[in-house]
Amino acid sequence: MKSKKNNKKKKENSNQNKIKKQKIKKNKILIFYEGVEEHKINIVSNITNSLLQWFGIPAEVIVKGKIWKNLYGLEEIYKNLVRIRVIRWNEFKLHEYVSPAEISFERKKAEGKIKGWGILYDGFLLQSIMLSALLGQKLVKKIDLENIPLVITDRQIATFGEDGRYHLRIAILGYPSLISEKGFFSAPAKPKEYHISKMISEDIAIVKGYSLQEEIENKFPLLARPYIILSLLWTKYGIGFCQNEKCFFSDSHTTESLLKSKSGKINLCNYHKEEISKIKERID
Repeated sequence: MKSKKNNKKKKENSNQNKIKKQKIKKNKILIFYEGVEEHKINIVSNITNSLLQWFGIPAEVIVKGKIWKNLYGLEEIYKNLVRIRVIRWNEFKLHEYVSPAEISFERKKAEGKIKGWGILYDGFLLQSIMLSALLGQKLVKKIDLENIPLVITDRQIATFGEDGRYHLRIAILGYPSLISEKGFFSAPAKPKEYHISKMISEDIAIVKGYSLQEEIENKFPLLARPYIILSLLWTKYGIGFCQNEKCFFSDSHTTESLLKSKSGKINLCNYHKEEISKIKERID
């Protein structure tokens, strides 16, 4: 009799575990990219998936491919990309006139024939254009919080601040989130040594700048991880950046804090520890 009761309990427990597993749906972070090497995207995808498991966050990163799949019928998007270029740091203004040469440049960039060196885009407006591109090409069928799109781009992005000027950004969270590969070098404030060398000699500053840029480029897969995870945390749970420079999910304003907090040992502030624990509690 006892063995029959034990077997019945085991069956009930296994059925409950099956139901639990069915209930736990993994969110998906869908990576689209442009102007960034495919092998870099694959590396950052793999190591971010390992980190999501380590945190216990029910999500996985899936690389969907280049954002510009269907290059026909995108003329209006090319025009809008020209319109949102930042010309003056202290002025928020859309461009009324768009030249054929500028449209041709954006077309060639979408085709992967040229890089976007030296051009700065309004980040929030670029976010809107990227969503139009995803929906228009049916890469994303609808706005869906179970499948979060993320665009990793080589474009430099900036947002217009309350102080009346643009500020360079590494990432903009939302739907879709944007991560600028170039932003890891250009957006954070450079170390004192860099500025001192610039005062002494422009040549020394150039060498130091190249050295720093090379270090950041080599560490890109590590540096990108928190921004990829935050694309999910912000969109799905409303969990954003913090101002604790030592935290893995901090909004790093200096190159030093960027490299230390995101490529070294992973430390979390109390806020992010608590919020990630809450996510884990929902699935336990």
